[in-house]
Amino acid sequence: MLVACPRCGQSALPGQYCDNCGTKIEKTCRSCSAANRPNARFCANCGTAFEATDKTPPPAGPDTTGAQQKQVTILFADICGSTELISRMDAEDASYTLGSVISVISKAVTRFGGVVIRRMGDGVMVLFGAPVATEDHAARACFAALAALDAVSRMGDLALPIRVGICSGPVILRKTGRDDEDYDVAGITAHIAARLEQQAEPDTVLLAQQTASLVRGIANAESIGKIALKGIAEPLPVFRLLSATDRPSWTVRSGAKALSTFVGREEELAQLSLALGRAWAGQAQAVALVADAGMGKSRLLHEFLGNLAPGAWHVMRVGTTAQSTAIPYFLIAALLREFVGCSQEDTTAEIAARLPSVIASLGLDPEFDTTPLLAHLDREVDEVGFDKIDPVQRSRRLVQSLRPILLRYADLHPLILVVEDYHWLDASSVEVLDELFGEMDTVRLALVVTTRPERRPDWRRCARISSRGRMERPSSWKNSPGRFTSRGRSQAVRRA
Repeated sequence: MLVACPRCGQSALPGQYCDNCGTKIEKTCRSCSAANRPNARFCANCGTAFEATDKTPPPAGPDTTGAQQKQVTILFADICGSTELISRMDAEDASYTLGSVISVISKAVTRFGGVVIRRMGDGVMVLFGAPVATEDHAARACFAALAALDAVSRMGDLALPIRVGICSGPVILRKTGRDDEDYDVAGITAHIAARLEQQAEPDTVLLAQQTASLVRGIANAESIGKIALKGIAEPLPVFRLLSATDRPSWTVRSGAKALSTFVGREEELAQLSLALGRAWAGQAQAVALVADAGMGKSRLLHEFLGNLAPGAWHVMRVGTTAQSTAIPYFLIAALLREFVGCSQEDTTAEIAARLPSVIASLGLDPEFDTTPLLAHLDREVDEVGFDKIDPVQRSRRLVQSLRPILLRYADLHPLILVVEDYHWLDASSVEVLDELFGEMDTVRLALVVTTRPERRPDWRRCARISSRGRMERPSSWKNSPGRFTSRGRSQAVRRA
């Protein structure tokens, strides 16, 4: 009879030593440490049963294997009056109707990064900020809730009233299966979100105070006072979500509280001033402010732009958010919005309507190719077959249409183009940005981007600024197609 070696695990015949590792084959009693033969059921020295001592006692508490505490936002959404609906309909029809609405809600919330971890017959439980951490989980939940309301309202005869409750805070998250949706959530945060959903009126979204605080400046929410929730000792402040606007993080932060006194950063400000001086002299510049989140990139830029001589420069700002990553060619629409003077609330139709007059005011060629720009704004174009051209060719034509507008702006007035949170730009926008500025040289224009270390601009011939503020010229300083030219015009401020 074969037995397992206690050291190497290899099967071996009962004997004095393992023929694989040389370990003595014996069974040691856990009570008295006496050596016994490998197949012994009881200790020959003290009589203790080996079966009893070999068994590991079950854990006294709940299984916490893999459990982690996370800061998340929980969203509950369900269909109002589903019980009454089921009672009035055939079971198959009711199942189809409810399933269709739940499917639409699920698609809406997953579009903003939500993970549907539970599907009930008439509702869903959605997790934001885990398992992949996101710093804007509360904002994503608000956008998702409004998107779900809008999507369900567009279902025509299948549309049913829904209600949503949202709460942000700590939870204990534990993986329960192999799929991304297999998670179990424990904590008061989920309980409050569920109770808020039950208190919500049809087609409304209720927010806990924690969530309302996190989305201040992004979401428009009105207080409805304190509400007593089942299972909660004291009534809690509750807010009704009215709308939400995707705004850059710096715009939100600077508008939500007073700015502290700006101190230091003399070296970085000096480098920015040098770059701007070159741009004023007609040598186009590109500057990247690179630092981790919260280190002051946007504040540095804010102070620098605020100290410019009034009227000396025209500044265009393109702000990105975490949602921008999922929008192809986000930069194009953002630039056009700046060119024509539209606000974030204006639709693409309004941008397209203003574009011809803006192009005429710039004095561009009457035969200027607006087709790629209008097509990008989802407008009908006269060119037959434009929607079937190769994506690479379409991207090239977008750049060829944008570049004259940008150059004309810079000719009329020195221009600073700011791209905030470059790390959230989609890949296609990054390519357009590289190609757009690749051949600009003798023009009074400065491109300034803020970004994080994990997503630096791919400007390989870029001079660097060390922690001591010294300019370091790269060893290779040659032209390459589609990149910035070699006349010392790309700098990156690392310590921003």
